[in-house]
Amino acid sequence: MHVTRSASAEKAASSSDRDSTFSVLYVGKHHVPGPRGSLTLVDDAIAQIRKNQSKKKRSRDAFSTDCTLTVNPKWIRLADAKSEEIYVQKAISSVPFCSPATSHHDCLGIVCEDVKDGHFSCYVLKTPPPGSPGLVLDAMKNAFQSNYEAFSQSTVCDSCPMSHLHSLCVQIKDLSVERAQSVISQAIQALPESEYSWVQEKFEKHKDTDCKEQNIVMISLLRNVCEKQQQTHVHPENAQAANLNGSSPQAEESRMSIPRRLTR
Repeated sequence: MHVTRSASAEKAASSSDRDSTFSVLYVGKHHVPGPRGSLTLVDDAIAQIRKNQSKKKRSRDAFSTDCTLTVNPKWIRLADAKSEEIYVQKAISSVPFCSPATSHHDCLGIVCEDVKDGHFSCYVLKTPPPGSPGLVLDAMKNAFQSNYEAFSQSTVCDSCPMSHLHSLCVQIKDLSVERAQSVISQAIQALPESEYSWVQEKFEKHKDTDCKEQNIVMISLLRNVCEKQQQTHVHPENAQAANLNGSSPQAEESRMSIPRRLTR
């Protein structure tokens, strides 16, 4: 993916309330089975897009469109650089996954959810020199972080499962792949028995992959667990109010099921 970044975009990356804008080539989109992806998701999407292009007997370049990608803490937008036609505009909350391609070092993919039908698509972008996918991914990371912090101020408490997951991701950010796997494994081991067994079952088919991809899979599975726990989680202040009228067994079970090691 080719990305050219303006001076104003450089400043935007350091300011959470401003836009980061990139000049990119829109290669195409490919429907994917779910919100999370493996290390090869973007490469697989590129292969399928090129396969579809070859059927139409047009050159690959003919399908690439000069676009402007705008990223901020609330949404992303991909628009035609000339006509300003909008190809994609999604809330950050509808972007569950983004990753660089492994075999195409100038490309990256952004997975977005279609809230109308619940389907997911991987939008493949190419960054022209002197840009790189890393610049876009850094802007996306900053947007995710700012969006989470804004959300957590009003809706997330310290004991929330999603708060624990966020703490885990921060904890492993600068660790080696091997050390990160050890920390993630401890968090999985701290899960209640039924959820631990579910994670182990789902992870079984990924045991032969490399350590980095295993970490991606484990974090994805932990996210699924925490998202389900979050749905029944009761904030402490709400639990105290409930206790005045009699304790709720479901609320107590929800609090007890939180994987405590996530914040260690």
